[in-house]
Amino acid sequence: MTPEVEARAFEPFFTTKPLGQGTGLGLSQVFGFAQQSGGNATFVRGDRGGTTVRLSFPAQGPAAERPVPTRPSPAAESGFAPPRLPPVAVAG
Repeated sequence: MTPEVEARAFEPFFTTKPLGQGTGLGLSQVFGFAQQSGGNATFVRGDRGGTTVRLSFPAQGPAAERPVPTRPSPAAESGFAPPRLPPVAVAG
């Protein structure tokens, strides 16, 4: 990825593809997800060419150490309960 493309790659609707062959939303969505989660997305250039998108997120302790949410989920508040599905047997 050239430095010029890298500078714009997280912009919504930016694409290097021909007109009609790409929306340019993929990397902007990745960047938005990372930011909303308290993290970041950066580019790392490889020694032999190629570019990697590195996602970084804040560390959390094991689930047993995390506080339990005090607010019920939106599904519980609305009274919606997903349907119960029968068990599925998986052949190994």
